[in-house]
Formats: sequence, structure tokens, C-alpha cells
Amino acid sequence: MLGDTTYNDGATSVADYRAKWDESLASAGWRAVRQATSVLATWDDHEVDNNFDPSPTTRRTRARRSSKPAAPARRDRSGPHLEADALGLTAGIFVLDCRGERLPSTRGDTDVYLSRAQMDWLKAGLRDSPCVFKLIMNSVPISDFPFPSEPDRWRAT
Repeated sequence: MLGDTTYNDGATSVADYRAKWDESLASAGWRAVRQATSVLATWDDHEVDNNFDPSPTTRRTRARRSSKPAAPARRDRSGPHLEADALGLTAGIFVLDCRGERLPSTRGDTDVYLSRAQMDWLKAGLRDSPCVFKLIMNSVPISDFPFPSEPDRWRAT
């Protein structure tokens, strides 16, 4: 999953977030997916609130804390939001958190989607991985789309 795993818009407390997760994961579609396969997911905005400000806030902390029981994932110990997994030596999967580290002060022409720590983690992981294929997951498109007004995408520089 590449973000918006659940729509928690309007939630403010841990109980609110847990209720939203429970509602999402109880849907027939989610039950079918989770019965059929494993799920590896990253965050986007709706796990907290639409277009949330990722500055460290109590709300973001509550949202993250409520997601752990709902969508458990192994976290890389080198950073709070980073995940890496490998399918033997065939594929290494690097899951980025491009929304949770986005700097609001750079929104617009110079969006910063990854902290220096996360970029360094990714580069080291790609360099050091023995896997044949390396897959990078993120919730923000990396492409030069022909939609100049679209604010949520990496920009070609």
C-alpha cells in the first residue's frame, strides 16, 4: 500500500484514531486483502488528517501510536519511520515516509519530502543490499506529470 491505508480525517485522540482504523480494517475489502496476502504499507496524509502538517505534534504522535496495533510493521532501528524488508536475495523493499517528514516551510517549488537521515538511510540501504532487485515504495509520485497545479509530487529539478 502506498499511503492512505485508512482515512482518519477528523480524529484527534488515540481512541478516535483506533476507531477509524478499526472501521477501515473491518471493511469487506480490507478483510479479503489481509486474508489473502501480507501487507506492507507506508504513510500518507490521511493516516493523520488530509494534508497534515508533519511538524512534531501531539496529534501526529497519537496517529502513529494508534496505527501500530492496527497495522504492525517491522521498523528499521536507524529511524522512527523507516522500513526495509528483503525477499531473500531477490528483492529488497525500501518503504519511505515522504509525508511524515515533509517540511511545511518548503511547500511549493522546493518541496522537501525526505529528511537527510532518511535519504542517507535509503542510499546506504540501496548501496549495501545484496538483492538483485531494489524496490522503493513511497506515497508521493516521482514523475514529471503534466499537471503544473498538482502540489503533491516530487518535482524534476
